Order: sequence, then structure tokens, then C-alpha cells
Amino acid sequence: CNWASTVDLYSRIWCCWELAAAAEYGFLRRPGALMVAGPAVFSRNNKVDVSQAHASNEDDKIRILRHILNTGSYKDVNNTLTQVQNHEAESA
Repeated sequence: CNWASTVDLYSRIWCCWELAAAAEYGFLRRPGALMVAGPAVFSRNNKVDVSQAHASNEDDKIRILRHILNTGSYKDVNNTLTQVQNHEAESA
């Protein structure tokens, strides 16, 4: 996912999806397997809410959110993404 200094990575549905998929496939438990680079301007110990993330294509957002609900929950994904955002991925 492309991280710009003017856009919060966790406010974009595809970025959230990519990080959630990385968690699902165990990358968060493997040291060095996932690196999120960019300015820490938005990392302020905020809680991530994937349901509020934006997409340039609304159909993408609907499909991603539907998949999350079919395979788990927003709460689980939000907890994982919040841990990544707050640099706590090793405990995710």
C-alpha cells in the first residue's frame, strides 16, 4: 500500500485489507516479515475502525467489508490493525 504523508494508511480500505491479510497469513508473528514504512504522523495511539476506511471505488469497500464479516469480525481486524499502527504487531 502506498503511504503518503497526507493520507492516513489506516483510513484507506485497501491498505487495511493488505495488513489484515498479512495478519491472517501469519506475517505479524514472523519478525521482519512485515514492515510498515512512512511518516508516523498518524500513529497516535488511535483505534482503527476498518468500517470507516475510504475507497476510491465503493464496490471495493463493500466487498472487502463483506469478506471481513464472512471470515471474522470488524472487531478482530480493528484490534489487529490498531496493534500494527501502534507498533505492537509482535503481539497481534
